[in-house]
Amino acid sequence: GCGAPMSTRNSGTVTISSFQDEEPLRSWSAHAWKITAIEFRVDRVITGAESGEIRVWDAETGALRESWNGHRDRISSLAFEGDRALSAAGLEVRLWEAGHSIRCWDTGMRVEGAGFHPDGGKIWWITSDEVRIVEIQGDRKVASVSRRNSGVPYGMGYVGPVPPGSLLF
Repeated sequence: GCGAPMSTRNSGTVTISSFQDEEPLRSWSAHAWKITAIEFRVDRVITGAESGEIRVWDAETGALRESWNGHRDRISSLAFEGDRALSAAGLEVRLWEAGHSIRCWDTGMRVEGAGFHPDGGKIWWITSDEVRIVEIQGDRKVASVSRRNSGVPYGMGYVGPVPPGSLLF
């Protein structure tokens, strides 16, 4: 199948359900604050809350693996790539490795979404003003598209995966 649907039911609780059954497969209290972003992989779930806290969970048992702090605003976006994670909150995007924030980009605008570029050496983010791709090492801007008068829809919060050097809207 396509995997298990996941919801937070507008709370701090994670619920994993089957497409076939109405009963939840697993459910656990993840945060005292409302969950605002969630990302799921076969072995783990990463959640972000209004408080700015990020937690990594074992997808099978619901056991807490790690808890990360670094953002002051609510988490708006989360992404995984191997053992690295990317989070967006307020005006910043952070790269996490082994539970530590190793890079932080100040975007200058509220971030709607962020993720890893398919080639692994770049990330992207989207604000109300632009879509930008940057190199992780060296911060070199690879591509940027203004959302003003460009046909890029407002309210869009996801880009990719796309062929290297391309943007998909």
